[in-house]
Formats: sequence, structure tokens, C-alpha cells
Amino acid sequence: MISVQTIQLVTTGVVTGGVLSFLGFTFYAKKKGIKLGSILNKAEEVVNTAGATLDTIEPVLPPAIASNLEYIEKWAKIAVGKAQQLYHSGEIGKDDRKTKAEEVVNDLLKELNITTTDSIKTLIDAAIEYAVNESGHVEKTEAEKEIEKQALQAQVAQLTTENTTLKNAITTAASTVQTTTSAAQ
Repeated sequence: MISVQTIQLVTTGVVTGGVLSFLGFTFYAKKKGIKLGSILNKAEEVVNTAGATLDTIEPVLPPAIASNLEYIEKWAKIAVGKAQQLYHSGEIGKDDRKTKAEEVVNDLLKELNITTTDSIKTLIDAAIEYAVNESGHVEKTEAEKEIEKQALQAQVAQLTTENTTLKNAITTAASTVQTTTSAAQ
């Protein structure tokens, strides 16, 4: 008979493996120029589902495993924030953010004398990806950037038209005031 712990570990591994496989495919497809709008939306759903699944099974996990998951999940969020700050300050490059986030989590686990196994590395990767999605630091697709650009251009055109209308109104008002002032004198 299979123990509850084994089932929980297998479930966690399968969910994590599925998420990572899907994310790996997504990044590969993006590099090959495949349009990923709907695929990325599905990936976000999968990552969110994986996070919810881990939250669901966490209460029944043995205390040591649950504790490790809590550390990883909590520190992945902190690590992603730190990596993003370092990127914005120019201390690390765009492609170094994930590595930096992994370093932060691994340093914590080392400090806590938790051995980083392949399973824990997989969990760290999943937790970091989940934290990135939760924080909104996901890179926009070219299509999303183009839509945003077009919206901004439309807004500029509208504001330019309004500005021209206001200038004409001011010129007309100034002319009327000048005519009224001249006639009154």
C-alpha cells in the first residue's frame, strides 16, 4: 500500500513537472517566433492552479516538507522582488534575474541546513515562476506591446485635437475681449 506521503510527493512532483514543462515549451516557442498570447494565458492558469494545488495539499504534508515548502514559497516572492530591484537599478541584466532569485532561495535553504535536491530545485523553479506571475513582472508579448502603443498613439491624437480646439477657443475669446475693450473705450 502506498503511503499518503508518497502520494503527496508524487502529486507535487507531477504538478511541478507539468508546470515547468509547459513553461519550457512556452519560452522555446517564443524564441522561435510562435505567437503565444493564448498559450501564455493558459500557462498563467496552470501556474496559478499549481500554486492552489500546493496550497491545498500543504496542510496534510509532513511538517518538515510543509515547512520547506513554506520557506521556498515565501522566499521565492522575496527573491523575485530583489532580483527585479537589482535589474531596475542596473546591477544585473534582464537574463540574470532568475539566477539571482534562485541564489537567494538557495542561500536561505543552505542557512537552514536544508539539502537542495533535484525535487527541491524543481519546487524552487516553480515557486519563482509563480512569484513572477503573481507580482506582475511577466514580460509583455510583442502583440501586447503593439496594442498598448496603438492605444497611446490614439490618445496622443485625441489630446492634440483637444489642444488645437482649446487654442482656437482661447484665440477667439481673446479676440472677442479685445474687440469689446476697444469698443468700450
